[in-house]
Amino acid sequence: MMNKDTNTCKGSGFVQFLNKNDTDRVLGLGAKGELDFESRSLLVKEAVDRKTAKGLTAEQEAKKSEGKDKRGIYLSKEGLIQEN
Repeated sequence: MMNKDTNTCKGSGFVQFLNKNDTDRVLGLGAKGELDFESRSLLVKEAVDRKTAKGLTAEQEAKKSEGKDKRGIYLSKEGLIQEN
């Protein structure tokens, strides 16, 4: 995976825990944004299979567009000259 801004590798990694409690604790810290390594904030997510990942992506896209005005009304004032 590449960082679009710097065109460098994002540095992704995978970790497997032996104990479920450790997994839950790390996921909880990552969700709160409290997980740092060498002054870099780590984004922590649980690994899922491809089918589940596609479903999560669809849910995220639906949430993004939820509540947004799709009519483009901001264009109605484009080119409008206001008197001072």
